[in-house]
This record gives sequence, C-alpha cells and structure tokens, in this order.
Amino acid sequence: MEKEIELDYAISETLNVHPEFASYISNIIYKNIYNGTNPVNFTTSVRDYISTARQVDFINYILEEAITIYTSAEELSGFDLEDIEKKNLSKLFPKLPVIVRAIDVLKDKESNTILYYLFNRVELFELIDAVCKTTFKKGFYTGTNIENDTRSKFRSQLERASGHNKEAGTLRRFLRKELNSRAVKGVKNLYINYEGINICRREILLGRQIKQKHSEYALGKCLYATQDIGKRRSNQEDSVLIMEHPTNPNFKIMAVADGMGGHEKGEVASSYVLEKLSAWFENLDYYYYERPQEVQMMLCQVLQTISKGLYNQLGSDRDLLVGGATFTGAIVTEDQTVIATVGDSRAYARSGEDLKLITKDESAVWEEMAKRKAAIGSFMTDDEIDSLRFDERSNYITRCIGEKNLEYIQSYVIDNESYDELLLFTDGVTDLLSHNDIKFICATTAPEDLTNTLVAHAINHSVTEKLRGASEEVELIKAGKDNATAVAYFRR
Repeated sequence: MEKEIELDYAISETLNVHPEFASYISNIIYKNIYNGTNPVNFTTSVRDYISTARQVDFINYILEEAITIYTSAEELSGFDLEDIEKKNLSKLFPKLPVIVRAIDVLKDKESNTILYYLFNRVELFELIDAVCKTTFKKGFYTGTNIENDTRSKFRSQLERASGHNKEAGTLRRFLRKELNSRAVKGVKNLYINYEGINICRREILLGRQIKQKHSEYALGKCLYATQDIGKRRSNQEDSVLIMEHPTNPNFKIMAVADGMGGHEKGEVASSYVLEKLSAWFENLDYYYYERPQEVQMMLCQVLQTISKGLYNQLGSDRDLLVGGATFTGAIVTEDQTVIATVGDSRAYARSGEDLKLITKDESAVWEEMAKRKAAIGSFMTDDEIDSLRFDERSNYITRCIGEKNLEYIQSYVIDNESYDELLLFTDGVTDLLSHNDIKFICATTAPEDLTNTLVAHAINHSVTEKLRGASEEVELIKAGKDNATAVAYFRR
C-alpha cells in the first residue's frame, strides 16, 4: 500500500472513530510534520499504518490531495456531477487559490515542492488548512461505517472528476519524482520547534478562534493562553492573541478582548480588534523594541483607530453603539512593558509571592467606589475590589473599543525587572476568582499549566458564601457564567 494511501486511511479511520476531531485534523497533521511522526495522535487500530511515516510523507499526502482537488475543480468548472453542489465552487473548494499556488510550485522545475513546503511553514499551514477544509469538512463524520460515510462518497466523486483530467497524471508523476529524489530521501524526521509556531495568531486571522469552545496556545516556553466558552453561553465572544515580533522574538505582544453586543456583534468585535492589532504589531519597526514610551503612544493611537473602524464595521446607526469589546494588552520591550486597557478586562503582575492588579476597571461600580475612597483620602483594597463582582451592576462597563470617538486609553509602563509573571484576564475569570485565588493558583501551578488551571477553576467552581442566618452556603456567582480567557507571560 502506498504511503499516502496509508495516511489517508489512518486519518479517515481516526475521524470515523472520533468525528469530533474533524475540526482539529489540520493541527494533528501540523504536529506530525513539525514534531516528527507521532502515532498516538491517531486511533489505536491504525497506528501501525503510520509508524514508519516521515514528515515528508505527510507533506506528500497533502500535495496528492491538492492535486486531486485542483484537477477535479478544473473538471467541475466544465461539467456537473450529480451529488455535488453544482454552482458554487467557492463553497465546494474553499481557499482554492492556496491549492492553485501549490500546483504552481509543483510545476516549477527549479524547485522541489516537498522541501519547499517543509521549510516554508506558513505556506504549508495554509495549504493543509485548504486541503482539510475541502476533504474533512465538519459533519462528514458521524461515527458510521467508513465505507458509507459522507467523506468517502465525496472524495470518490473528486477522484472520479480528477480521473477525467489530462493534467492529473502529469502532476502526480512530478510529485513522485520529487519524493524519490536524493534530496528528499535524505530527510529524516527533523525536529522543528512546534512551540514556536503561532497557531493562536493564525486562528485569529482565519476567524476560527471564536468558533471554538475551548482553545489552548503556547509560544515558546514563556507565553501561554487558554480560553473556554464556559457553561452558560452558546457562543464564544472572547478572543486572545499571543505573538512575537517577526524580527525579534523578545519583542512580544499579548492581549485579551471580550466582545459585547449580542451573539454576532460580540464575536465580530473581539476578533476584529485583535486581528487589526496583530497586523499593526507585525509591521511595527523593530527599533521600537528600545523605545517603550513611543510604543505606549502608538498603542493608544492604534486602539483609537481600531475603535473607530469597529464602529463603522458594525454598521452603527448615527451615534448608537451596537457592539464593542473590552480589551487588555501588553507589549514587552527591552527594559519595560507597556500595558493598555479599555473596559473591565484586567492585567496583573506577580513578583515572588506578591500579586498586583495593574489596571483599573472602567465600570460603574468601580468608579463609584473609587470616588468614595478618594473622598476620604484612601485607596481600594484587594478585598474591596473583589466585592465589586457581587454588585448586580458589576458588568456595566463605561467604556469599550467600538465607541465612535474613544478619546482616552488607560495605559501604563512598568519595568520588566518589577515582575516575574504578567497575567491578562477577561471578566469571565476575575468574576469567579478572587485576588487570593489567583495568588494561590499561581503559587502552586507549573507555568505550562497555569492558564489552563485558572480557566478551569473559573468555569467549574461557583463562588459561594455562608450568609448570616443561612443554614448552608449560598451560590453567589455560578461557575462558568461567561466566556473565560487567561494569558500568562513568564519573564524568568
């Protein structure tokens, strides 16, 4: 049996047993390319089929699938097949231009396509995603016998269409020649740092993050993020970004955004904010790494621009705000960290056993208490801040990104030496976890598990208290009442 057919069988049978994996199959393929083949990613019965597969075999498999998609699309543009959508090729073949790009590389006799994609990982990501969106669509797997599942029928139709295409055989001969070349045969399972691949940013750009109930991300061994839809919401309105500057991995940005404005508006808002922010940071000149004060000014300006763009994007009527997002973000420069916030998402800095809240909630209850404390020359304590979450108006925020004219951005610059860990949260975490809860979890949890643990506590443990005169504890805040997102950056 040819290697690519073995891989196809292994993937198909895995999805037949675990149809819920369909949304993650592209990530499984990435990991097998960038960490070396790992049979445990597949269902038990098929692990022997891929035990000797190399990274280049996975790339070859993806390219074989790309040839089938490309040549069948060529044929279907000329005639119809009975059981396939007849008119809208963009729905049948999503991201077809990415497939066409792969075929153009294959036709170029000056390059080896397999090696090209092995060492151009961003383009490989896009190709795998395009192939998987075509052949492993959501809903194709229902746990029925694989010979009868929707994907098998669909793929057989693509193969039949491809078989009519005169170019298909030529393209496959090109690919076989490349696979058997001395250069490719010399490639073993290379270890490529998968942790350095920014899946988080990629999913923001593809609009996939807000469609997932639970997401976990890592960038290197110092930057982690987790988000969960919670137990009482039907949609994910939180978005999260962790990212390194393309020219300097020490120049980092991290951010959380919590959408507001209903089922669709909140999703659009949070994703829009972080998509625009990531594009800005990617194009920021590298020398700003040494200029935190200028970064602070530019970050505030870009957030104001994003706010106005979001206002226009959502089709707001006159001055009526129909959607928006809270935001907290941080940019790590050479000696200092810039932090900015809008709304009630928060940033904390931890140094040793000390945990400090850096930001101030822009909410009605916070502002009222701050005024009372200022009137007597005092400041809000951690316990008093915790108590605000029990007010029925606690989630009434006074400012958000999405306002037409966001004139002021709350921002800070802190020394890098002043903290060991930097934490960002949406209110789905801080409404459920007190200041002391966060301190305790940070002190007792390994770095790589911290964001997962914080979010897990927020969605699984209600806030309860035994009130005066009550015979048992009363549930004050329900576990998982909202989407919950956490970011953790470990400076040392």
